[in-house]
Amino acid sequence: MPPDLSVIIVAYRCRDALADCLKSLGPERGTSSPERGGASPERGGSPDPPRGEAAPAPTESALTAAGQVEDSPWRETRRARSDVRLAVEIIVVDNASGDGTAELVRERFPAVRLIANESNRGFAAANNQGLAAATGRHVLFLNPDTIVHPGALAAMVAALDADETIGACGPQLLNADGSIQPSARRFPDYGALLHQYTPLRLLRFLRGAYRRYKMADFDFATAADVDSLMGAALAVPRRVLEEVGTFDERFFVYLEEVDLCRRIWAAGCRVRFEPAGRITHLGGVSAASATASLYFCRSLFRYIRKYHGPVSGVTRVFLLRLGMFLREGMLLVANLPAAGALALVGRQARARRRMAGARSAARFVFRDGWLSFLRA
Repeated sequence: MPPDLSVIIVAYRCRDALADCLKSLGPERGTSSPERGGASPERGGSPDPPRGEAAPAPTESALTAAGQVEDSPWRETRRARSDVRLAVEIIVVDNASGDGTAELVRERFPAVRLIANESNRGFAAANNQGLAAATGRHVLFLNPDTIVHPGALAAMVAALDADETIGACGPQLLNADGSIQPSARRFPDYGALLHQYTPLRLLRFLRGAYRRYKMADFDFATAADVDSLMGAALAVPRRVLEEVGTFDERFFVYLEEVDLCRRIWAAGCRVRFEPAGRITHLGGVSAASATASLYFCRSLFRYIRKYHGPVSGVTRVFLLRLGMFLREGMLLVANLPAAGALALVGRQARARRRMAGARSAARFVFRDGWLSFLRA
């Protein structure tokens, strides 16, 4: 019998966060046999707690690093384990981190299957590598900067098993402080993109399109069908992936999950938000801040061309790119002198924020905006 769930984690320079993520998975994989990729005490996994007792809470070191105090409300999220027993295999694909990530997995988590790449192949391609090695009925694509709460895996598997028309399922994501992290979006609307990334934001006439895209009125405590879900934790039945295909590797990182959700809907399946499962998502651990905007721009422009055709797509990309240059130029001109003025009057904290905004704008105007033309 195949495992109920294959958990695929793509890691890049996030050694400590990955360790916390894998430790949080321990309580829910304790009943899997070693032959099926699960954990056992002898192989470095976590044994099951006695029936009726609460499972150990996931590690808090990542939350402490994120600035949480010792009496954080997150400490009170311990919950009794679900009676549902899952057979789970865990696969980590390391994209040539060079920070000891691969060694960590080999030494501390021998029950986890490791795929160590010699170069950074990107998020989409690495997930596809893990998928090729997976044997589970369902697949959970999971970010390394997450803490999986007890019962989350069982909730997602139960949702997928209960309705074959569900082609993807995602849990309720939480911030480090325990607040809800919005994780559902409508498919990107061009008006919303113009509002978000160009000076047209100042005119506010596209604000409604932006709010619809962000699902500003969505109730993240209620299960519902949505256009797309954040890729930090996305569960998909294997049969659906066999029908619609794997991640499009032309998206090096960013928007690959939106593209997948769109293909799932096109195949006649649904994408479901399931708040019964809860996962803490710290965010920003694997992204290299100096290059994140470059990769995002490339993926965004590729997405627009893919779904708007060769003529309309190229036109839309040109107009959006022009608007982005104008917006970032305006931010650079506004933030740089403001940072200097604030520093002169002793408002150092505000000056640093302004200078960070100026640096980000300068990177786009003088580097990322131009580099995004390449391989986009």
